[in-house]
Amino acid sequence: MKKSNNRVWLDGRIVSLDGATVPIFSHAVGRGSAIFEVMTCHATPAGPMLFRPQAYIRRLRNSARLVGMKLPYASDELLQAIKTAVKANNVSKAIIKIIALWPAVEFEVLPSDPKLSVAIIAFNPEEGIYRSRRIKFDELLVASTVAIRKLDPRTVPVEAKVAANYLNAMLARREALKKGADVPIMLDVHGYLSEGATESLFLVHKGKLFTPRLDNILPGITRDSVLKIARRLKIPSIEKRLMPEKLKSADEIFFTTSPMKIWPASHLNGRRIGNGLPGPITTTLRSALAKIIRGDDPSFSHWLVPVCV
Repeated sequence: MKKSNNRVWLDGRIVSLDGATVPIFSHAVGRGSAIFEVMTCHATPAGPMLFRPQAYIRRLRNSARLVGMKLPYASDELLQAIKTAVKANNVSKAIIKIIALWPAVEFEVLPSDPKLSVAIIAFNPEEGIYRSRRIKFDELLVASTVAIRKLDPRTVPVEAKVAANYLNAMLARREALKKGADVPIMLDVHGYLSEGATESLFLVHKGKLFTPRLDNILPGITRDSVLKIARRLKIPSIEKRLMPEKLKSADEIFFTTSPMKIWPASHLNGRRIGNGLPGPITTTLRSALAKIIRGDDPSFSHWLVPVCV
């Protein structure tokens, strides 16, 4: 296997991706006790810009709180580490992943060593370690409802980005792929719409934007961005419990993720959605978000943080 040229910020030093390892019997590997975040950096006329990094850092800190981890770095230190990782990989357009984990070898359910390791990588999404992704950024999605249900929030904190929670997402994605779809739509344990594997769900019906409320889903940063933009554009936006029948009457369906931002679906359960192309509200929101990311909308300039300062 060809070695990667990517560099990793690991506990305050820069190492190769191949050198950023933990023991196979670590608590993180054996119990899935790692928390993470995925954010983006964008090339703009003013230089590389991080998109809403403070929001991602806040969510990382909340995940740590929910699972009993104590992050060894303050928020401003994490922000500087993110910038260092971007610079070390010499990228202006990047997907950035932060992971915090218990690296010590542990065989008990509760870790006895509270020390955390934190690693950050930044890589060009169009090459290197991300090239194996089957769906391309400019493609429309085929979606499918699946039998796998979203984790019950009474058993684990679904609002935390914890590695162990994503076995649920993996199984849902696998079921969708078997059905010839790209993205699953899971219901929660009560039968309401929740989200995709790693995607927040949006529906458009008669000019109104609908999305499941936060009691059964991850609080997506891109989801939050879309809602804030929609309200600025005076697009009626409703967060509520949604029955799966709502999918059948949807004029537009799209998903949001940190890497892809707004990702429209063309088909659901073998049925074409509208004319199979991104609808007017989806297109308006995508254009507005692209303008913000370019730095062309001063109303949202606080969402962009320069890498080089």
